[in-house]
Amino acid sequence: PGAFPTITAGINAVQAGGTVVILRGTGTYTENPISINKSVTLRGPNAGISPASGSSVAPAVVTTTAAGLGNPVFTIAAGVSNVTIEGLTIQM
Repeated sequence: PGAFPTITAGINAVQAGGTVVILRGTGTYTENPISINKSVTLRGPNAGISPASGSSVAPAVVTTTAAGLGNPVFTIAAGVSNVTIEGLTIQM
């Protein structure tokens, strides 16, 4: 494991079935739509925390670049299963 400059780079580096951890307090990730082509778990800083609990931490926000406006933030390739995205704030 290591640090990567983008979520996409983290997904590309992890093996199928692996986990990409998006760190707390890292602010906004602005990327082209993020393509997921294997089973993977993306865990943001608020993973496992109920929004109703009032105990969340600073969010990691994921959004698209200007070129991606109007497109989804994440796309999952056909036939790919076991993808989990948790603890992130997603803005389109």
